[in-house]
Amino acid sequence: MYNHGGWFGEPENQLEIMKRLPQYDIGIIYNFHHAHEQLDKYQSIIKQILPFLWCVNLNGMKKEGPKIITIGQGTLEKRMIEILLKMGYTAPFGILGHVKDEDVAFTLQKNLIGLQSLFSDNNPKKSFPPYK
Repeated sequence: MYNHGGWFGEPENQLEIMKRLPQYDIGIIYNFHHAHEQLDKYQSIIKQILPFLWCVNLNGMKKEGPKIITIGQGTLEKRMIEILLKMGYTAPFGILGHVKDEDVAFTLQKNLIGLQSLFSDNNPKKSFPPYK
């Protein structure tokens, strides 16, 4: 399931759906860019959905928005990633090309550079290996 806003996009509702359909192998794809309304309870949400988390799509994150920004240009994404890793998240990370006026290869490159900058040796708050 994909947290794409509205009732269905709320992780608590997705968990309830999965509880009612135990015969199916259902997981959650969690998108940072659809999590702005969940930031105050992010750590609690991750704790609940972690066993069902198949992928997390990264994005730069600022509480006040905008919804889509390059990784490394936000103020929250590094801490959000660190929380995931500290809680034991081992599934894949994804990066979406949600920019309409830019080549998706360039968007991906900017995001990979931004991700690496968050956790590089040049960053004194390093806690994640650089992207290779």
